[in-house]
Amino acid sequence: LYFSTQISTKFIMRMYRGRELSVREAPQITRIIQILADRAGLKVIPKLYYIPQQVINAFATGTRKEPAVALTHGI
Repeated sequence: LYFSTQISTKFIMRMYRGRELSVREAPQITRIIQILADRAGLKVIPKLYYIPQQVINAFATGTRKEPAVALTHGI
């Protein structure tokens, strides 16, 4: 029997007051994520989110169909 807890990325980002970053806002980080996703063989490139917290943190969330990477302001 397989159990999985899947919390939507939208819910997580609302909880942390995160917002999606555009390629224009973070071109270098977006490119790095594209390269890493390609190397990992991911079918979908994760969306990039900004969280306005001073703490140094970065995390991945989402599902295989809707992956996301979040970075705090502290990073």
